[in-house]
Amino acid sequence: GKVHSILTLGISIREDFSGRENLYLEAEFQGKTQEETGAVIDEMIAFSELEEFIDMPVHTYSSGMKARLAFTSLAYLEPDILIIDEVLSVGDHLFQDKASKVIHDLCSKGKIVIIVSHSLESIEQMCSRCLWIDDGKVIADGVAAEVTKQYREEVRRRDDLEYASKF
Repeated sequence: GKVHSILTLGISIREDFSGRENLYLEAEFQGKTQEETGAVIDEMIAFSELEEFIDMPVHTYSSGMKARLAFTSLAYLEPDILIIDEVLSVGDHLFQDKASKVIHDLCSKGKIVIIVSHSLESIEQMCSRCLWIDDGKVIADGVAAEVTKQYREEVRRRDDLEYASKF
C-alpha cells in the first residue's frame, strides 16, 4: 500500500509557499488530485488551527505552527503504512492530543502505524506491539507495556553497573 513517513516533521515544507499551498503540495506528493484535496481543504485548515495564517508564507510561521501544518496532511491523506520518528513530541499538549487521536483513528481503520521513539510513555499509550532494538538487533518483541518494562530494567541494570564501576 501507500507508505508515508515523517522522519523530521516539516522536512517537505516549502518555506516560500503559503500553508495552503503546502497542504496541496503534500497531497499531490501522496497521489491526491487537486480536486480531492480541494474537497477537504477547509477541514484540513480547521484541523491545523491556522485559519488566519494559512495564506501567509510558511517562513513567517513559528516551529509549532509548522508542526501543525506538517501533521495536518496525515489526518487526511491516510496512508496504508505510516512511519513516524519522534514527531509526536512537538507542539503544545492540545496538539499532541490531537495528533494522538489521528494515529488512533488510522489504526482503527486498519492502517499500520510504526512509531520510532525514545518516549516510553508514548509507546505504552499508543502501541499495541513494541520492538526493542539495540545496536541493530531485536532484543524484545511483544506487548508494549512488557517490552518497555524490560527496557527500563535493563537501563537501570546498566546504570547500576556503570555506577558500581566508578567505586
